[in-house]
Amino acid sequence: MAETLDTLSAKIDSMGARFDQVDKRFDQVDKRFDQVDKRFEQVDKRFEQVDTRFEQIDTRFEQIDERFTNADKRLDEAKAQLGVKIEAVDSKVNLMLERMDDFLKRDVANSAAHARMDTRIDAHELRITALERGERQTG
Repeated sequence: MAETLDTLSAKIDSMGARFDQVDKRFDQVDKRFDQVDKRFEQVDKRFEQVDTRFEQIDTRFEQIDERFTNADKRLDEAKAQLGVKIEAVDSKVNLMLERMDDFLKRDVANSAAHARMDTRIDAHELRITALERGERQTG
């Protein structure tokens, strides 16, 4: 039995040595996990910085969206005002066209009256000329 105890003792010592190696290996793995944890902490910090930057960008986009919304409102208001002004100008142009039609009709009537007057004046000038000739011949 002594041999068995010695064998068992050797096996236990061998297992102890193996456990020491396993412990060393676990220590190495733990150190590696610590390194990995530190790296994850760095990555987490970087993600926090990126998240902060994205929040800033989102805020900026919201401000830009608000500006575009305000610009759209002003553009809509300007369009509405322009529409009103165009309608006012349109009605004034229509009034001017009516007045121009009236002026053209009056111009045609005045031109016809003027032509008649020119014809009468020409006829009177001919008569005056004829009368003056007749006085010269008698005189």
